[in-house]
Amino acid sequence: MNRSENNPNDFPARYQESDSGRRIFVLLLLVLCISFGGYYLIFRFATQSIDNQARAEMKSRVEVALDIESRRLGDLLTEYAFWDVAHKNLIQQPDPQWADENIGTYMADNLSIALSIAVRGDNSEAIAFRDGKQATGVLADLRRAGLDKLVPVIRTDTSRPDPQNAFIELDGQLMLLAVDTFTPEFERSPAADGAYLLIARSIDAEYIATIGELYKIPNLRFAGGAAIDPALSHTLQDLEAKSRLTLAWDERSPAKNTSHRIALPLTATFLLMVVISGWIIRMDIGRRQQQEQMLRELATHDPLTGIYNRRQFFRLAHRELGRTNREKIAMSLLILDLDHFKQVNDHYGHVAGDQLLINTAKVLFEGLREFDVIARYGGEEFVILLPNTDLKQAQEIAERLRVLVEQSVLLFRKVSLQVTVSIGITTYRYKEEPRELLARADHALYAAKSAGRNQCHVAGSHGPD
Repeated sequence: MNRSENNPNDFPARYQESDSGRRIFVLLLLVLCISFGGYYLIFRFATQSIDNQARAEMKSRVEVALDIESRRLGDLLTEYAFWDVAHKNLIQQPDPQWADENIGTYMADNLSIALSIAVRGDNSEAIAFRDGKQATGVLADLRRAGLDKLVPVIRTDTSRPDPQNAFIELDGQLMLLAVDTFTPEFERSPAADGAYLLIARSIDAEYIATIGELYKIPNLRFAGGAAIDPALSHTLQDLEAKSRLTLAWDERSPAKNTSHRIALPLTATFLLMVVISGWIIRMDIGRRQQQEQMLRELATHDPLTGIYNRRQFFRLAHRELGRTNREKIAMSLLILDLDHFKQVNDHYGHVAGDQLLINTAKVLFEGLREFDVIARYGGEEFVILLPNTDLKQAQEIAERLRVLVEQSVLLFRKVSLQVTVSIGITTYRYKEEPRELLARADHALYAAKSAGRNQCHVAGSHGPD
């Protein structure tokens, strides 16, 4: 045995080494506790911030969802308000059978429209349907509920681009309504007789649940009489500024949903917890971005054809007009209208008409350049903005599109459907207003239709100054 192993003089050194090891262990444990404590405080603050942000985003999503639903109802109304046949059969020469097939039974069964009314310029009820059945006296009830606050707006504001929307209570049932004046198909001002069309849908539990599923709002429902957190509810007000119904939804808490994944086992390291929490937060942000992208798509694209809607077209057009004015380059505009489209609806039904619109939009979209802007302008009418394009190029593009549409065949229920288009062409004049550009293209479109349809017509135009 080595002598030094039993040397009592070595004891203080071994004791000091052991004491030093304990101090290092305590120091490491203290550092670990401080680290975990700091992480816990940071994590708690971060999760609370994320939860608060999630609450605010969800409340905003509910408001955006209701706004989009109002716009979609308004878009549906616009297709009828800009239809000369509708004005004739509902106001000028009321045809009950036609009305029932187009705004009565059809709307109730296929579009969930609970109320549709055509009103003459003298504020008398021309024809009305409720739940798909012809009714009387509905207009008087609506006026008592505040409808007269909307009618002067649509009759006096001739530059208004959209119909008016509002919530209104009728016989104890809250409804979302849209109202707009009849407007001739090739005009931008309301009909001189002041007649208007109104449609509404019931705000019931089934509809609210459908909105919740579509816009990813968890358990969207009527709040009932229970006390609701203001951050998790939204109150609907009618035209009289009275609170009628309160919507509520479940809280979506990223922190609560993910805390079990990042529970802090004593054996885990601080770095591992940071990596896991960062990954989870990033995934949650990714999901929110996808949902926000879906909302943007609904707000900017036509739900039937998938191309831009009229509102988004105007936004993009204003931006392009600014660039065109700054750089003084050419820009052209096409307005296209499907020839005899209403005959397709009359002979084969609205489903066939919808499929034909979808196919035409696809043909037009695929025939354009990457930087061209196409949108559904309303009904069977499309508008195309051609940046950096002079009149000669615009004519070539328009003729190519006309031929592509004419050659396209849609097979619908073993029936081959074909359609042609009339196209109005014009070029932008330096610093002119958008409405002047559109009006000039409209006149060219009207000339193309008057000349026999299935052709392109050029309006008078100049290049940039």
